[in-house]
Amino acid sequence: LSETSTEELKKIKGLGLAKACQLKACFEIARRLKKEEGLNKQKNQIIKKPKDLFPLLKEKITNFHKEYFIVASLDNRNKIISIDAVSVGTLNSSLIHPRETFEIAIKNHAAVIIICHNHPSGELKPSEDDLTVTQNLIKAGKLLGIEVADHLIISKDGYFSFKEKK
Repeated sequence: LSETSTEELKKIKGLGLAKACQLKACFEIARRLKKEEGLNKQKNQIIKKPKDLFPLLKEKITNFHKEYFIVASLDNRNKIISIDAVSVGTLNSSLIHPRETFEIAIKNHAAVIIICHNHPSGELKPSEDDLTVTQNLIKAGKLLGIEVADHLIISKDGYFSFKEKK
């Protein structure tokens, strides 16, 4: 219902433009409150294993129909500084470049990052592009002094961790 357009809401008997707009505003306020609540919960959370990060990201990106590339910035004690979307790709690919990935990490003064992206198809097996991107970002991170601790591929059913599968 929250994704319904104002025009679609107006088609419901008894709802005019004003009520449809009020409903849309209520949904938006609820979305923002939920997002803020989630941000407050994740701040300062310590990430010891990929399974610690998965619940925070699952809600955030598994319902998207495009690939989202996300960077979780951590301090030197593995506490979350922030979780940021870096790029939005297509149905089956994501445009990822070290420049944008590490720009966020540098702005956040991150010591460590965990890179993540969703597979809208639900397939957790990494593609050749996923492997190449991971290797390139690890190399770039070494040059910058920012460790790439892991790369997670996330779907509704679970996650794939490059670190755990080594």
